[in-house]
Amino acid sequence: MSKLKAGLHKEFLLLINDKIGLSMMIFLPILLVVIITSIQNSAFNLVNNNQIELIIANNDNDSLGIEFVKLVEGSKLFDVSFEQLSEEELNAKINSSNVPFGLYISESFSEQIMENSDAQLGELKKAMGLFMEDSLIPKVFAGQSLVLIYNPIIQSTYANSVQQMIFTLNKKLSTNYLLNNLSKELDIEEGLLAMDGEMNSQEFIMKKSSQNGNDTAIPNASQHNVPAWSIFAVFFMVISLAGNFVKEKINGSFDRVLTMPSSVWHLLASKALLFFLVSLFQIILIFTISRFLFQFIGLPTLYFPENIFGFLWAIALTGITAVNYSLLIGVYSKTVEQANGFGALSVIIFSAIGGIWVPSFIMPPLIKIIANISPLHWCIEMFYTIFLKNGASSELIF
Repeated sequence: MSKLKAGLHKEFLLLINDKIGLSMMIFLPILLVVIITSIQNSAFNLVNNNQIELIIANNDNDSLGIEFVKLVEGSKLFDVSFEQLSEEELNAKINSSNVPFGLYISESFSEQIMENSDAQLGELKKAMGLFMEDSLIPKVFAGQSLVLIYNPIIQSTYANSVQQMIFTLNKKLSTNYLLNNLSKELDIEEGLLAMDGEMNSQEFIMKKSSQNGNDTAIPNASQHNVPAWSIFAVFFMVISLAGNFVKEKINGSFDRVLTMPSSVWHLLASKALLFFLVSLFQIILIFTISRFLFQFIGLPTLYFPENIFGFLWAIALTGITAVNYSLLIGVYSKTVEQANGFGALSVIIFSAIGGIWVPSFIMPPLIKIIANISPLHWCIEMFYTIFLKNGASSELIF
């Protein structure tokens, strides 16, 4: 026991003398967590909470054009402003401003819906045997009545989502118009076939999955980023731990220690135990600061999971994984430059493919398979199991 205590004392002195490595393990991770969480929280708010700014240039003064504008406003998805512009003028305005989207409604918008509805109604009556032989089926109106213009800085995937929203509202208007016409033809109460009543009568529930069936709060930026970047910070102990280990091998102090009445296991155990305690301190410090600081700087508060034992178990397993990985790099490195360079680079690569920077589920299939070799991926999945999936402690291993 005294040999292990002496080894711990030696490693502690080496650690506190490494001011740069110590600051990288303690202060930089806190700054990193705050910055990344702030950025991603702003992105979450942009997508989830804020309305999408939209300029509408309505050149159709008929009833359906006015009704469509009311549908867009009533959806609560858009922050709508109106300007009387041509399609070219709207395109120029969107291109030269910070407004993300513009919607041009042409003069033929209502006419197109009416013509297409009459054509569909004619086909339907013909199929039902209600169409007179001498009557003509109206032709489908061909033309562009709606044009969605988006700013060049907007990603195409985001623009496609907005396009789908506008398409759905337009489809709803067209369908209701067709159903109203059908009601008149069948001589039934107008509005009885409208979509709204039937759709609103259906109960549609969206539920987030969890491993034990219990529902929890919707994950926020803090729940994703604090565990992820805490793991990233812990694994950067490889610079101090592996670097010091290689230094001892090069300057001969490691051999001198082995000449004493001790063993290599005492030396490795002292290093592993000290840096394991450091990793626990790192993670607990980052989580504690995030829990009590975020609420004062406008970020989502980090709430600890109900399964506190599982949470502490995940922290311990993360520390053990980081320590073993750092010792592995130290054992096989020949120089300090190799240990520091390869150690830092490998942590960055493993974090990139392991789901630290971006979630694993959006990665290509090949990267998802490769991610399984990343020790950082193992760790982040443990925290997701506890924080987001309500998993039990046993599920952290099996």
